Amino acid sequence: MNISFCKADYKDLKKLLSLCREAVNAPYSTWNEDYPNEEILKQDIAAGTLYIIQMDYRDAGLIAAGENGELNCLPWDGAACRPCEIARFGLVSQMRGKGLSRLVLKEAIELCKQQGFDTIRLIASCGQPVVKRLYEGEGFQSFGTARLFEHDFVCYQKRIV
Repeated sequence: MNISFCKADYKDLKKLLSLCREAVNAPYSTWNEDYPNEEILKQDIAAGTLYIIQMDYRDAGLIAAGENGELNCLPWDGAACRPCEIARFGLVSQMRGKGLSRLVLKEAIELCKQQGFDTIRLIASCGQPVVKRLYEGEGFQSFGTARLFEHDFVCYQKRIV
């Protein structure tokens, strides 16, 4: 399976919103019809952090990876010099349940390394056992929980250098 990340552009907004709406139906998802929305996606595009995930050259999902600053208020290990945040990671339904999320996550970690980040930070809904196993299985460590966006999340961090 060929997995690649294509940097999102404003011309991709309709496609990105469609990918988001598709991901709303994932089991245990905290996404809904209002999140992620066009405004959030535009902010990610402006920051240069939003990517369309492609598998075998077909659009399969989206992921934001970069210095968004959304998670700075959380209780992280202070050793990170240049942390990267991963957010808005979602795959379309036909790509879920096949172990592909793990492959995409590994590619995202490599992307973050190539961009000079030394640590990855992300949050996962406390109600998503499969996602929590994914991150823990890839060596992410929990740094506690936080209540954000009206949901409870586990705060995960991984050193990548």
